[in-house]
Amino acid sequence: MPGVRNVENRLANPSEVGNLVSSFTPSRKERRSLPRSWGVQFKAERKRTMERMFGVIKSMSRFMYWIAAVAIVSIVFLTATDVILRRFRMPIDWTYEVVVLLGAIAIGFSIPQTTLDRGHVLMEFLTEKLPRGWQKMFNFITRCLGMAMFAIFGWRIFTLGNNLWRSGQVSPVLQMPEYPVAYGIGICCFIVCMVLFYDLIEKLEGVKS
Repeated sequence: MPGVRNVENRLANPSEVGNLVSSFTPSRKERRSLPRSWGVQFKAERKRTMERMFGVIKSMSRFMYWIAAVAIVSIVFLTATDVILRRFRMPIDWTYEVVVLLGAIAIGFSIPQTTLDRGHVLMEFLTEKLPRGWQKMFNFITRCLGMAMFAIFGWRIFTLGNNLWRSGQVSPVLQMPEYPVAYGIGICCFIVCMVLFYDLIEKLEGVKS
C-alpha cells in the first residue's frame, strides 16, 4: 500500500524518525500546561464531591430537625392535654415517660441542623481581635475538638443503646423500649461530626456550600 510504503521509507531515514517523534512529543509550553489543567480538574472534581457529600449531610440534618420539631409539638400537645384532663380527675399516667423520651429526641435530633446553621452561641469577642492566621488556627483546633467530642458522645451513646437493648429495659407504664432513642441520638452525634468536618474543609479551602 502507498501509505505503508511512505511510512516505511520515512522510518528508514534517521532524520525522518526524529521528525516523527518530535511531532508526537508535546512542546515545553504544552508540558507546562498539562499539570495545571490536571490540577484544575482535580480541584473541580473534589469540589463537586464535597458539595454532593454536603448535600447528603444537609438532607440528613434537615430530616432529623423535622423529627425534633414533631417531638416538641407532641410534648406541648401531650402536656396541655394532661393538664386539662387533670381538672376532670382523668390524668394521663404515661405522660411523664413519653415527655422524657420526646425531650431527648427533641434535643438530640436538633443538634445537627443547629450546628449546620451555626445557631449556637459563639463567644467571638476575643477571637475576632486576633490576627487572621491565629483565627484560622483557632477555628481548626475548635473544629477538631468538636469532632472528637461528638465522636466520643456517639460511641458512648451507642454503647448505652446496646446495653439497653441487651437488658430489655422499657418504660414503666407503656413498656416502650428505650434503646431506639439512644441509637437515634448516637447517629445524630456522628452527623454533627460530618457537619464539623465539612465546616473545617470549608474554612481551609474556601469550598462554598
